[in-house]
Amino acid sequence: MSNQEVYEEITERMVRALEAGTVPWEKPWSAAAGGRPRSISTGRPYHGINPLLLGMEAQDKGYLSPYWGTYNAIAKHSGWSAG
Repeated sequence: MSNQEVYEEITERMVRALEAGTVPWEKPWSAAAGGRPRSISTGRPYHGINPLLLGMEAQDKGYLSPYWGTYNAIAKHSGWSAG
């Protein structure tokens, strides 16, 4: 995906959120879901645009956990093995 495509996708998500009545930059994550999006590997909160994007994704999909990670990080953290 090119940078331009990424920018367009982010812009489209922001516009959809605004049209739905959500101001995503105020607080897109849910306090009920554990607060600000954070890394499952380190437990540290994300910075920059990541909390905004991950918070909108969690809200859109109804995710309740604030933790995010790669497939391998989640498998390692949960003790689950794909192989």
